[in-house]
Formats: sequence, structure tokens, C-alpha cells
Amino acid sequence: MKTVVKILLPYNSKILVSENSDVAKGEVIAMNEEENKVEINLSNILKVKPLNIYKYLKRRPRDVISEGELLAEKKTLVSHLTVKSPISGKITEVDLKKGTVRIVKNGGQSGKVTIPVAGKVKSIGQDKIEIEVKGIRIKGLTGSGENRLARLKVLADEKRSYFDIGSEVEKQLILIKKAGSEILAKLDTLEALGVISTELAENNDFSVLVVSDDSFSELERAENKLVWLRPKEAEAIILEE
Repeated sequence: MKTVVKILLPYNSKILVSENSDVAKGEVIAMNEEENKVEINLSNILKVKPLNIYKYLKRRPRDVISEGELLAEKKTLVSHLTVKSPISGKITEVDLKKGTVRIVKNGGQSGKVTIPVAGKVKSIGQDKIEIEVKGIRIKGLTGSGENRLARLKVLADEKRSYFDIGSEVEKQLILIKKAGSEILAKLDTLEALGVISTELAENNDFSVLVVSDDSFSELERAENKLVWLRPKEAEAIILEE
């Protein structure tokens, strides 16, 4: 069975695929190089010539800087101007022709959008790409956390206790009827990748999906299959292999 999934794009992304093209697992389908960097015009802010911004810099190229940390400062008899970094990252460029400083966020050089499974591009919009994949969509009620791709592990009723859960959950997506805060914490500690359940304790850090009883029963039949959990879209895709 084939399912069309919507991949939302960051603002002003450069799309790297075309409609009706095949995409491979892990392929970069779009990129937003501006997403993880900022460019600060010190020449304008400090009211100096671009070539002179070096005189006022408190940090140098390749320095690591924290959000709110002093980047540049200009003192005169009548004024005191300061510029603080708007993000935490690394100073990658000081442009003396434009009078600008570029800072790249910690955690990446560019905003790459990838897909973890193979598929075919069905349509391309300004803010999304629709891709057809081989699998069955299970709609959830609510979800939160990051996308995850892993084998589905069903925890039987007799393993609902905190003490009955062991290393078998590592790197797995866990299907469990009810998951309280203690069970979620243990699954996280044991490096489970996400949880699908009909009843979940409030959670802020884990990838989770709440589903109906009917959807839960359908997922039970998919144990050991590869599942693409998409919490923000409130869905899980049971993939064909």
C-alpha cells in the first residue's frame, strides 16, 4: 500500500527535487542555509566604516560565542554602543567590505531537510513537499517530539510495571497501552526512541503519539515492523520492506 506524506519546509528553503522524481533513503530534498546563521551589520549599528569594525570587535573569527554575549562595543565621550550575539554559535566570517559579522548556530552549518525512507515526489508547494512512500498511515490523536524511525516493540500487559522493562526496548519504538511518568522516564533512560500509547503521562522531552483503541490494535499487528513515527503530524507510518 502507498501513502502520501507531507514534509513541511522551513521558510525560504531551496528545493532540491522535482515532481515525479524518485528520492532515496536519507536524501536531502531541501535546504535552508539561512536557517542556522545570522549576519550582523556592525558598520550600520556602530556607525563606522566597514573596514573599521575590527577596532570594536570583542571576539574574533572562529571564536565560539554565547547568546547575549558581548560581540562589539564602541565608546565615545557622548555615547556607548554595544552589540550582543543574538544566538549561541561560532563566528565564521568578518567581512570588512560589508562591515558584517556572520555567526553560525551551534549544531549545524545548514538546515537540511531529509527523508528517512525511499519514495516518489508527488507534488511541491511553497512550504511543503508531498512524497509517496510504501506503507500504511495510522492517524493519532495528539503527538509531540521529533520524528523517529525504528522497529516497533509491543510491551504486553504484564510488562506495564516499571521493574519489568529491560534492555529489549533500546533503540525501539514502544507500543504500550498505558504509560505513566515513571515508565516514560525509564524508557527514555533505556534509550527507547519513542512511545505510542492510548494513555500517556504529560511529557516534554520524549517522542510520543497518543492513538485510539482501534489504532492501537492495528499497531499491535505490526510488531517488529519498521515504523516512521511523526508526532508533530500526529501519525505513524507502518513501512513496507
